[in-house]
Amino acid sequence: MASTLTLHAVRADDFVLVKIDYETRPGCPDADTFVREVLSRAPRARVGSASDGARSLVARVRAGARGLEGVLSVRDADGHTTERAVHGQRCEELVTALAVIAALVIDPLTARAEPFEPDAATGTTDAATTDSPDAAPAALPQLDAAAPEAALSAPTADGPTGHPGPGTNDGWKTSAGAAVGVVGGTAPSVLLSMPVFVEVSRRAEAIVEPTARLRFERTAVGVTRKGGSGGASFVRTVGAADLCAIALRGRSIRAQPCARAELGGVYAKGLEIVPARGEMRPWLALGPVARARVDVIGPLFVELEAALLFAVVRDSFYVEPGTLLYRPPALGATTAFGAGLAF
Repeated sequence: MASTLTLHAVRADDFVLVKIDYETRPGCPDADTFVREVLSRAPRARVGSASDGARSLVARVRAGARGLEGVLSVRDADGHTTERAVHGQRCEELVTALAVIAALVIDPLTARAEPFEPDAATGTTDAATTDSPDAAPAALPQLDAAAPEAALSAPTADGPTGHPGPGTNDGWKTSAGAAVGVVGGTAPSVLLSMPVFVEVSRRAEAIVEPTARLRFERTAVGVTRKGGSGGASFVRTVGAADLCAIALRGRSIRAQPCARAELGGVYAKGLEIVPARGEMRPWLALGPVARARVDVIGPLFVELEAALLFAVVRDSFYVEPGTLLYRPPALGATTAFGAGLAF
């Protein structure tokens, strides 16, 4: 089988030397298969080493937040490095897509998306039928040599795609998680919170990524005292809805601005007061949220968020006969660090 991929009829001075490294997951095609996939699409390519001045290609297949991710890193002899990435659900298709990209990078003038068929009698490919370096193989017009990346930008019906561009739709995604944070403004002291959340999002066009998140939190008890007039403990219990329209993405990072509305109550109970009473008072706040998420491995992600919340409904708390114990400010803030799973 190896003899059918040696491409003997291409002149030696037309060879393109390339060093190929390949890292993959269990169950995916192995390194030999990937090298064959590349060489069968780039008739002038030959495996070389860095000492020969060969370009260095590193192909990696790994788990991502949306399935499998394939990354091809290309390092030229002058040290310049570029990366291309594709996503998919099936490893074989992802490896094939990486091989096509690699072939286009190695030799954009003669590469093609489908493997060249070997000649049964000579063991050479159908691209190597002439000794003239100026002659182009007949199968080449299906690729645009002037813009090799564009030939791979459109998604296939069931295969992997590149980074989404206009019109790309990855479908609705669900994620859920929990966090640890602090809340300022609801009570006299900063309250420790432990929110949980569930989220749905959908990547649409360019940076458009509509996202909706439901969030519930209950804080730890915060205590304040007012001289000799006694004091009170505070517990905040709220539910919140976050709505987002866009997202800025890197390879494994997502940053989103959102709007939040939270509704719930603040329970305050008198301390060192006779008789001591407790009461739940309504709480409503609105404001912007900034959130950054990093995909760690597979479906696991971590995130950090911060919010500024304007209190719309806020009650003052008194110790009888009329001593003001606490009035929440009009502007409060929250921050939280969390982790979760994307499905």
